[in-house]
Amino acid sequence: VCVHTARANLMALMHYDLDVSQLINFRGNNFTGAYRNVDLTINILASHDIPQYLLDAYRRVMTVGCPAHFVAETPRENVLEYWRNGNNPSILANLDKVMATMAKETRNDYVIALPHWVFRFVPHLMFT
Repeated sequence: VCVHTARANLMALMHYDLDVSQLINFRGNNFTGAYRNVDLTINILASHDIPQYLLDAYRRVMTVGCPAHFVAETPRENVLEYWRNGNNPSILANLDKVMATMAKETRNDYVIALPHWVFRFVPHLMFT
C-alpha cells in the first residue's frame, strides 16, 4: 500500500477532526456508492413484484445508510486488547497475498489506507 496515499488520507482525516465518516464522504466514489443508480434498480425490482416495504427498505439502505439504528460501545481495555493481539495468524502466513489484495482494494477505493499508529488516536475507528 502506497505510503503517500496513507499520508494523504491521514491529512484529510486530520482536516476532518478525526471524523472517519466525513473522510469517507469526502473520498466519495466506491466509499459512498455514488456510482449506483438506485431509482433504476428499484424500477427493475418493482417489475418483479417485490413488496413495497422491501423497496422502501432498499431505498433507505442505499440512500441513507444501514443499519437504521446502530449503537456500539466497548471499553478502552477491550480495544487495547484487540490491538495487542494483532492480526489473525493467517495474515503473516500469507503476507504477500494479503499485501497484494490490500493494494488492489486501496486502488479500487474499497478501503482507506492509514498509517498503522493512527488506530490508537481515532475515536471509534474499531467500529467504522
